[in-house]
Amino acid sequence: MHHGQAERDGFNRLILAAGLDWKQALILRAVCRYLLQTGIPFSQRYMEAVLARNPSIAARLAWTFESRFDPDLKPATRAAQVRAFAEDIDDALDKVTSPDDDRILRSLRAVIMATLRTNYFQRSADGLQKPYLSFKLDPKLLPELPKPRPMYEIWVYSPRVEGVHLRMGKVARGGLRLSLIHISEPTRPY
Repeated sequence: MHHGQAERDGFNRLILAAGLDWKQALILRAVCRYLLQTGIPFSQRYMEAVLARNPSIAARLAWTFESRFDPDLKPATRAAQVRAFAEDIDDALDKVTSPDDDRILRSLRAVIMATLRTNYFQRSADGLQKPYLSFKLDPKLLPELPKPRPMYEIWVYSPRVEGVHLRMGKVARGGLRLSLIHISEPTRPY
């Protein structure tokens, strides 16, 4: 159950087209919204359509993210799964004919692979998924990110709020350095 944490948008098509659940679609939605913040020259609707045209890649991107951070996986299993998904994605990307589709799919994968930590598997005190999804990113691994790049970015996404916190060093000394936050109008939950 998503408890109002999913938006009504084109990412929901991936539930049927790619066999994802709402939480896996949330991963791709949050990554897309991060890419929009970085200035990628494509709209959310366009990126939704690219993923819908490439459901096998969309599924493997979500599964890669889950495999990388699943606390129940043993390290050897995690590495094997991530490697297998990477090979599948590489094979599928070789068949993508649109340069825009290729760029978008590779950008989505780059963000997933640049993610160092996430709260994806954490639960709130009442046992529900937290009402936001956060990623700690290594910007050096994101070729499309404009320079200068901070040491870390912490991206937070929910249907109501999204923001990025830029950290120039390993230790935050005395508060926020730069945070960009967008607060949207509440969407009607399902």
